[in-house]
Amino acid sequence: MSRKIVIEINFNNYGMNPNRLTREWISDRLDLFRTFTLRSLLSQTNAARSRKGRI
Repeated sequence: MSRKIVIEINFNNYGMNPNRLTREWISDRLDLFRTFTLRSLLSQTNAARSRKGRI
């Protein structure tokens, strides 16, 4: 069975910066997302499954 997980990330509304929809701002946000958030999400594991049987 395939599971899908949906994660909500407030990408462009923090502080309601008036420049938040410019190409430069969005490009900078995407760089931050790829550098930190995406890498963190991809490296997460199912810790409960990893511990199964060790109790």
